Amino acid sequence: MAKSVNKKSGAFACSARPGTAAPSEKPACPGKLKYHENTKKGQLGCRP
Repeated sequence: MAKSVNKKSGAFACSARPGTAAPSEKPACPGKLKYHENTKKGQLGCRP
């Protein structure tokens, strides 16, 4: 489940423990959103 979601744009962010490996299959981001991940902080998601 996403930690934060913008229902209007479809942007979202998820958090895990720092150092957790990112998923091997990256999620598809809707529209003009781009995928981002920060494995040091354990964050990933889609943002403008």
